[in-house]
Amino acid sequence: MKPAICCEMLYPGLSVSEKIARIAAHGFSAVEFWSWREKDANAIKTASQRYGVDIVNFSAHRAGDLIDHGSHSTIMAELSSSV
Repeated sequence: MKPAICCEMLYPGLSVSEKIARIAAHGFSAVEFWSWREKDANAIKTASQRYGVDIVNFSAHRAGDLIDHGSHSTIMAELSSSV
């Protein structure tokens, strides 16, 4: 198991790519972040490859409830969109 740093709360005002560079400089090789929708996925991919940092987690859904059977179609739509 390797530790992953959630980059959302670190380095306010920097892009995720800039945060990845700083996190890598501190010796970490895995990051996670919240929603992917407002982020530049290509820039994140480039930064993660450049600095040898794995993206190990991100929030795939922002709507629906895993427990409420009535919202399972919403969860599945969110998951499909994320994949």
